[in-house]
Amino acid sequence: MSEAAIKGRAGSISQLQIQVLSLEAECARNSLGIIQVIHLLAPNNIEVPADFSINVDVRISFTYLNHEGEESQRDVRTSRVWYGCTMYYPKRQFLLTAHDYNRGASRTFAVANISGSISLLS
Repeated sequence: MSEAAIKGRAGSISQLQIQVLSLEAECARNSLGIIQVIHLLAPNNIEVPADFSINVDVRISFTYLNHEGEESQRDVRTSRVWYGCTMYYPKRQFLLTAHDYNRGASRTFAVANISGSISLLS
């Protein structure tokens, strides 16, 4: 989709929103792409609908800084990316629910706390 078509569809929007909309079709076919785009958007304080949630099934690896300030490498099978809060992350933000193979349990990760790149695992 061209920038002009995006602007015509959405009215007056920011350059960041144009980039996100340009990736819309590709991300719909690519679970890792969805997570990568949300990872890029997470620190930008964009407006997100309160009920935002996307089911995503992909195995990925990333470095994560938890709510206690501890950094570790995580190997996970994702299930959902959503916008909300938890008792550990009381500020509304993008969150990733996934099975953490390192911990052997389901975990919720703050997308903004993923550092570096996200790698696709087989």
